[in-house]
Amino acid sequence: MSTHFKGPLYVGGVPVLPSGRPITGKVFYVDYDDGADSNDGTSDRPLKLLSTALAKCSSGRGDVVYLKSGVNAASDCTHYLPAALDWNLDNTHIVGLGAQTGVSQRCRIAEVSGTGLATLFTISGHGCEFGNFQVFHGTADNEDQTAVAITGDCNYFHNIHFAGIGHATTAARAGSESVLMTGADENRFVGCHFGLTTIDRSAANAELRFASLCGRNEFEECTFLSRCTGSGTGHGFIDIPAGSLQDYVKFTNCECINAIWSSYGVAMAYAILKTVADVNGLVWVSNFKYNATDLAANLTDVVADSRYDGTDLTTDLGRMVGPTNT
Repeated sequence: MSTHFKGPLYVGGVPVLPSGRPITGKVFYVDYDDGADSNDGTSDRPLKLLSTALAKCSSGRGDVVYLKSGVNAASDCTHYLPAALDWNLDNTHIVGLGAQTGVSQRCRIAEVSGTGLATLFTISGHGCEFGNFQVFHGTADNEDQTAVAITGDCNYFHNIHFAGIGHATTAARAGSESVLMTGADENRFVGCHFGLTTIDRSAANAELRFASLCGRNEFEECTFLSRCTGSGTGHGFIDIPAGSLQDYVKFTNCECINAIWSSYGVAMAYAILKTVADVNGLVWVSNFKYNATDLAANLTDVVADSRYDGTDLTTDLGRMVGPTNT
């Protein structure tokens, strides 16, 4: 049985998003189980598909889509996508209406079984807010898979669980990731989780990967999750290839958790897959904790105040600035 909320939060009589930002546009409700796309999208007559709600929104107007929550069973709280979805409108927001748990929120987005989507959810809009839901992706298709691809700028993410690489088949593909940021600038992530601890990563994939000159993106109090039982796989929490940054990327009060059991006795080799110097940008990490052997293979252009579990930080400190704590 779904629970429908009658309206958004109010502060001083003004409807606001969870961030406190005033709502200036229309509001639509989506309920995959009990909604219908012939409805008008009110709390009592919700839409069924997220794509239908997007089609009713207007770019730049501040419209909001609320996703219903369900009980603990995943089948009761999932908004299934029958096709890949590109959230391509500016200043258009999604908010989940479940409890604000950090992991596996009981309000989630996933693909319809058997659809075979390489990329599930793309965010190409700018100035949007996303809060309080999970995006899960992982099927038995033998292909590189991406849960969320971000190409838009100036978006705000709060309490989102980007849960990619959710099947052993895609976990064996080096091109898989939970989030792929391509040419995306000035996005802010607060209290988000990236990855899963339920599937062994068996290839050189990552939970967060950058490409094509991403600039000035900031991650605050975020957690990167993984389960990599062998250092030889080349898997890392964060992949920063050459040419993927401009200016900087900043990680503040973030944690990387490789949920291996003591019986394995093997840690991940590097928290950050960064093997070469990058003349276009630097990596700033502050109070960055991880259970990998080293922070990165090459720390040139890395500025760090890091606490970590490992023997040595690196043999080449490059332009690294401390202090560090082991």
